[in-house]
Amino acid sequence: MKPTNRIMAILGKDTDTSRLKSLANASSLIIRRRTYALEVDFHTDNPESVLSDLKKFAEVKDYRKLNAEEIQYDREYFESQLRRRDEIIRNASRMFSEERYWEAHTVLEDLWKASSGAEKKLLQGVIIIAASMTHHQMGEEAVALKMYGKGLKLIAEASEKSPAEFGFTVDFSYPCAFPDLF
Repeated sequence: MKPTNRIMAILGKDTDTSRLKSLANASSLIIRRRTYALEVDFHTDNPESVLSDLKKFAEVKDYRKLNAEEIQYDREYFESQLRRRDEIIRNASRMFSEERYWEAHTVLEDLWKASSGAEKKLLQGVIIIAASMTHHQMGEEAVALKMYGKGLKLIAEASEKSPAEFGFTVDFSYPCAFPDLF
């Protein structure tokens, strides 16, 4: 049975990743490298124990439980996403600039589900680029480049408008915000 809590931690960039892989009480470990930090996702039934173990060998900059299950997927919720469109795009743009690609992908996904037409296609392209940057952070360059090309194609097909005209403040050139770390 899969542990019930999904946790995301931001750790110091010099954290020994081999020690992360041996964390007791943590499963489904995903490690993404940012310029100035490591982003780690995992599942656990005992978040306090894992946090205590992490602090023994890593600088823990942020640590939080991710609660995607709590989001209400109903018409009213999606309509609220459309009303908050500009705020969501600003937040996603900020997350891109902070190399928080997985979070940007998650923030944009509900807006994408609620959108239609050219905006829906553009958002899908941006989400795929965010996912490609996540793969880049994980050192999966072949997957990252393939997804990046797909995302750019969707953006180009979406509209005569550029992402900036939709409100994005991100340069979507590859890699988006940082030099090659691998």
